[in-house]
Amino acid sequence: MAKPSGRGLDGHTIAEILDSIEGAVFIEDLKGNVVYANKKVEDLYGYTVDELLGGGLEKIIPEEERQKVGGVVAELLKHGKTRFLAYNVTKKREKIPVEIYANLLEDNKKYAVITVHDLRTRKSEEAILQMIGEYSGEAIVVTREDGDVVWWNRAAEKLFGYSKGEILGKKFYDYIMADGEKYKHLILRAKNMENIAFEGRIVEDMKKKSGEVFKAEISHSVFKIGEEKYALTVVRDITSRLNFEKLLMEEREKYRNLLESMLNIVIIIQDEKIVYVNRAFEELSGYQRDEIIGKHFTILLDEGVKPLVIERYRKRMYGEPAPEEYVIPVRVKGNELMWVYIRGKKVDYDGKPADLISMVDITTLKERETKLLAITEMIKKLKSVKTKEEMFDIVVNTLHKDLKFEHVGIAEVRGDVISSVVYVGNYKGMVEIPLNGDKGVSVMAVKENRPYYIPDTKKEERYIEGVEGARCEYVTPISTSEKIYGVIDVEREKVDSISPYDRFLVDIVASHLALSIEGWEDEKKLRESKELQELMLHIVSHDLKTPLAVINGYAELIKEEMKQEYVDEIKDAVEKAIEIMDKARLLSKLDLGMIDAQVDEIELKKVILEMVALIKKRYPGVRVQVRGRNVEVIGYSILLKELFQNLLDNAFKYGATNVVVRISKKGDSVVARVEDDGYGISEENRERIFEPFVRYGAGGTGLGLSIVMRIVKLHDGKIWVEANEPRGSVFVIELPTAK
Repeated sequence: MAKPSGRGLDGHTIAEILDSIEGAVFIEDLKGNVVYANKKVEDLYGYTVDELLGGGLEKIIPEEERQKVGGVVAELLKHGKTRFLAYNVTKKREKIPVEIYANLLEDNKKYAVITVHDLRTRKSEEAILQMIGEYSGEAIVVTREDGDVVWWNRAAEKLFGYSKGEILGKKFYDYIMADGEKYKHLILRAKNMENIAFEGRIVEDMKKKSGEVFKAEISHSVFKIGEEKYALTVVRDITSRLNFEKLLMEEREKYRNLLESMLNIVIIIQDEKIVYVNRAFEELSGYQRDEIIGKHFTILLDEGVKPLVIERYRKRMYGEPAPEEYVIPVRVKGNELMWVYIRGKKVDYDGKPADLISMVDITTLKERETKLLAITEMIKKLKSVKTKEEMFDIVVNTLHKDLKFEHVGIAEVRGDVISSVVYVGNYKGMVEIPLNGDKGVSVMAVKENRPYYIPDTKKEERYIEGVEGARCEYVTPISTSEKIYGVIDVEREKVDSISPYDRFLVDIVASHLALSIEGWEDEKKLRESKELQELMLHIVSHDLKTPLAVINGYAELIKEEMKQEYVDEIKDAVEKAIEIMDKARLLSKLDLGMIDAQVDEIELKKVILEMVALIKKRYPGVRVQVRGRNVEVIGYSILLKELFQNLLDNAFKYGATNVVVRISKKGDSVVARVEDDGYGISEENRERIFEPFVRYGAGGTGLGLSIVMRIVKLHDGKIWVEANEPRGSVFVIELPTAK
């Protein structure tokens, strides 16, 4: 806009009219650029009009007043005019109080027409009243340079309790300051009012007429009227505010203490940085507060989940839909992985939006889940294997690799000992431990059919060191309600390091292993039962043909000619057929567990002597000796007779003329050695000799030794064959004695 040059009243130019107005006049755009100024501007500020054009306002508006400009412009645009009090500065940097009128002018673009009145030209009292009008809602104290109170508004009377008559002309520091001497000293030392220590906005202790001391916020300004300096002090009682702030601090501290006492991890994230963590975070993560506060929150995230978590955080902060709960892995100090259940919530923290994160450590649950899945997979594998050895390998690998046991072993019950069959770790080797001893945790577990936990092996007298460096052991039986198959032994090198949950899992593994073994044995019996059916068919179709053919042949001869020898042959053939059928029937009952005889305490030597007497009738002239003392065993009398009858019968059937039976005691067992001088059995045939229909030499049904093996197993015993010297065989039978 150019300088106003149009004609006005009585031929005067607009510029002449503006120059005649009382007060300085500016025309400026709304960005603060001066486009016109009248002559009074030069008189008031000391600047020429040219010095102010094109800018200018930054020269006359002090920095502390510039914050008001935005509000003034907004008021002007809204109402078209505004009026307010302010301070301006002259070219000599003198601060002057002014009253400003502004009107909105529109000429293609918007301008502000500003009229400035110098309050210094008015009466002193009038100027003071004009200045305090802006602050009339607060207690106002106006003092001279020497500290005398010259103005005291109604708010001050109400706050301090003094009337104007009581306070005017008095030193303010003696009446309203709690520490008056301090301010008296400062004022006396100050060279001018601008240098006193409480200039600006501060909080001080002030006092009322009643003597009550309170906290007040002071806003202090210095100005001149004419040649005299004054101080204007605005006093605001902040007791209520401080009390409220104290209450807020107490509440905040209460909630902080609550967060600190929580077992869950609590983290507050603001502007993507960690601004708070609680004590649980320090304990579970290993980080101290000063190591983590101020860091970007992704420092805690595993690389694989960073993009997902960052996306969800930002969506939550921007108010977009995002999941608040999820499970992720985080990295704790030392780069170890910790699984956590996270819940995030947008909150206000210190006046700014933040993400309140609650974390629950579920690492243990995740590990338990992993272990249970491993056991489930193990159970599936157990169902598909064909041998016990495969079962043992699967179980040991699961316990070692998935359940993280350093040392794992499986031992089987074999007669009166428990023998290790498979292991992984620092075991000293395969061992056998007598079940009748008082050493060995495995022995205790078998005897009592219950688990044993040894937190510290160094403090357990019955512990037998089977693993180098192990300090903690857990042994649980592999058993069903019917039978104990053995034990699972797990050991670790740290004292009391096998948790109750891990022990529970080992029990589950042992239970399923026992069921798998039982199922495998049942299946084996079923297979053997099918073999038995084939065996019966073989007996009927093959072995019975011979005696029946003999009977049939001699019956035909009898038609032609009756001879006693024909009748004797028929009788022998019938007896042979009956023997075959009896043995087949007995074998069937043994395989199917259908023995209906009674279990008793039996004198073994007495049973053997009875069978010797029977055999001598069958084989006249043979020699049989029974040596050793009588020993009682638990068993079936009829079956033990069958056992020794078969052994003695076999000996003489296959060439023996002399048999010695030796009876001896061995721990909780009795050993009977049946030594003959017959043909003997080659080493390669000693294992197969107990299979059905395996014959060694001429004669026999091939069932006798198969029946012997089944009778021994039924009595939880053992049988094997050794060579006799110089000729013959030795059958060794080991049976449990009566307790």
